[in-house]
Amino acid sequence: MGYSGKVRAALLGLVVLATLTVSAVPASARASSYATVTSGATPLNVRSGPGTAFPRVRTLANRSRTTPACQRTGPTVAGPVRTTSLWDRLPGGGYVSDAYLRWRPSRPKLATCATPPSGGGTSGLPSLPAPVRPMSHAQFLATVAGPAQTSARWYAVPASVTLAQAILESGWGGSGLSTKDRNYFGIKCFSGVHGPIAVGCHAYATHECGGGRCWPTTAAFRVYRTITDSIVDHGRFLVVNSRYKPAFAFRNNPDQFAVQLQKAGYATSPTYAQNLQHLMRLYNLYRYDIRIR
Repeated sequence: MGYSGKVRAALLGLVVLATLTVSAVPASARASSYATVTSGATPLNVRSGPGTAFPRVRTLANRSRTTPACQRTGPTVAGPVRTTSLWDRLPGGGYVSDAYLRWRPSRPKLATCATPPSGGGTSGLPSLPAPVRPMSHAQFLATVAGPAQTSARWYAVPASVTLAQAILESGWGGSGLSTKDRNYFGIKCFSGVHGPIAVGCHAYATHECGGGRCWPTTAAFRVYRTITDSIVDHGRFLVVNSRYKPAFAFRNNPDQFAVQLQKAGYATSPTYAQNLQHLMRLYNLYRYDIRIR
């Protein structure tokens, strides 16, 4: 072999050696990426599910590092790094918006998280009893009447109005919110806050409309341990929200109480008060009213 042949052989050997050296590095090490939290002066909230409607379970400090393993889509967030609908699941559980993560050396394509939060959005909630079974109209009234009268004594909401709203909002207890979450009035969580009576929030994919158009979004609704808790929280909800204050001037006049609820915007239906009055008359719900001082 001539001199040039020896040089070529030596170079070939170096190439082979370099190839073997690279191959010996695990693929995970070559492709490893990490993310740095970029949230500015405040910590980044970690949510129990992929969206701001889910309860906060902890926080991550600004500039801390994490290595999410998978992601799901949720509400779009405009953050300091990017605008995205991707939510990353952390190794210790919980989700953060990818809008606050700065990836190094590059942003990887994460797998879709195989299992969504329990029940479609109740991760982090205490264990609850089995779903409520559908009830006949008579069974529903017998179950709800007592708690409605308790709400009347505590919060001055006419029992007949509470019953009519429960029937209308829950479809006689047949809605998913009532059977799964014992939420009979469609009361939402606001900024992840469920109040002192509910035990958590359950996020559902839904739609909102306005300005002549509709768009998909995620809304979180309160979750209760019992039917009674839902009914009592309904009374408290009307008391603590000042917009419903005019209704309480008619605490012993259920028909007018219903009118004031509609005026205050409890529901968007222009016939909401009429619907409640119709139910109160049709099923004589007035018989459950007690005199409120």
